[in-house]
Amino acid sequence: MKIADRTTPRCTSRSGCLKKSLFSCKVHFKGSNSGLNILKAPMVILTSTSACSNNRQSKKKKKKSSDIHDDKRLAIVSEAELVVPRTSKASDTLKASDTPGPAVSLSHHESGALLVLLLAGYLGQMYMPPPKPKIVGIDLGTTYSCIGMFHAVTGVIDILEVQDGHRCIPSVVAFSDDGVLVGYKAVAQSEHNPKNTLYDAKRFIGKRFDREELETLQKHTLRKAAEANLSVPVNKVVMSVPAEFDPIQRNFTMKAASLAGMEVLRVINEPTAAALAYGLHKKAGLHNVLVIDLGGGTLDVSLLNIQGGMFLTQAMAGNNRLGGQDFNQRLLDHMMGVVQERFGQVLEDKADIQALRLHVEEAKLSLTSHEQTTIKMTLHSLGNKKLQEPVSRTLFEDLNYDLFKKTLQPIDKVLEAANLQSSEVDEIVLVGGSTRIPKVRELVQDYFGKKPNTAVDPELAVASGVAIQAGIIGGMWPLTVSAVELPTKVRKIHVP
Repeated sequence: MKIADRTTPRCTSRSGCLKKSLFSCKVHFKGSNSGLNILKAPMVILTSTSACSNNRQSKKKKKKSSDIHDDKRLAIVSEAELVVPRTSKASDTLKASDTPGPAVSLSHHESGALLVLLLAGYLGQMYMPPPKPKIVGIDLGTTYSCIGMFHAVTGVIDILEVQDGHRCIPSVVAFSDDGVLVGYKAVAQSEHNPKNTLYDAKRFIGKRFDREELETLQKHTLRKAAEANLSVPVNKVVMSVPAEFDPIQRNFTMKAASLAGMEVLRVINEPTAAALAYGLHKKAGLHNVLVIDLGGGTLDVSLLNIQGGMFLTQAMAGNNRLGGQDFNQRLLDHMMGVVQERFGQVLEDKADIQALRLHVEEAKLSLTSHEQTTIKMTLHSLGNKKLQEPVSRTLFEDLNYDLFKKTLQPIDKVLEAANLQSSEVDEIVLVGGSTRIPKVRELVQDYFGKKPNTAVDPELAVASGVAIQAGIIGGMWPLTVSAVELPTKVRKIHVP
């Protein structure tokens, strides 16, 4: 809101009393050179009792109220924030209601005390450090996991560093002679200890064996990372799960968190979390939003109806065996062929294969922003021979073209199930690290005839969304309505 000028307002209520709430008094302001910025909140007009008596006397003398107001100083403050000057904008207006309301009578001392209190609150908000978040959000992904927190007042979302400077760690757990290893440490020894290294444990949640204990190890690592960043204990979380998870799988997810010493206050669907991260819950009206989540090991496509904070899943489809790991494997197979052709030997050493696999992952990431990269490494098992091979984006796309085309199949199924045309989709949201691949984005854009929304880092979108939900539950400011997921009987369509 904006008061157009520092000149005094003219009251048009029947009582003519300045001591009324803005909700009971229509006020007009003149001028547009400078103004005051006021938070949208219940407001009170403060004036002295003498101003009110003069106002009553003016009625007897049949003077215009504006003649008296010109001689009086009027202070308008918000219950939540002090009035501060700013440059005016012609589009800003001040709205008020004609409905009569209760009068507010404050003395000079009471007005001064209120102003001091508001000033102290404003300065504290502006210059004192915000309170530490008490609730964090966890995205336990199939291939990567991360943890985030929402800072009240500032609205900043932090995705925390978990391991060796990485904000996302592989969802891998290993049991070795050195104890239990999680994340990158588990991946590093996987080739030497394949039988005791477990990948993608999330897929087994709710099955007949106790995989929730494996999840507990991952969550314990994420919890320690949060505590290291906050310097306070973390025992309350909001978690995301795939939209197709049934009540049993959701309960096992919560049980795993409980074993790690954390209380799950809310479980939300991953597409809902992604939509929160993109701020789609703030848009007015009803929107059809398609969420394409292409991660390291799975592809999920969900169609949501979003209106305000209400989320309804209309349709779901996906491929649980398609993701970034499959794209990596195509390039790894190509590089294994290059090694055999160039050096006349088959690469069989586990350490060299693991090293090559890591180089392939780095090459894939580099090709998202560069047209070409080079894989360089020493093959210790082949007499320390040097491998140096250029890899172009075109080569990578040719190796995976059929897999990239498969990403469109679940989209067809979802639109068919919802009886919608592609033109009726209002927003396309990309989630998951593999949606950074230029060819994937190109195929999606060509399919819908418009660019998908990429305003948020797709790898961190779900974690950002659950962090926002955690902030809402924890009492974020300004106050925001919590996401409400409407019940649905929609089941995921599996595409081979």
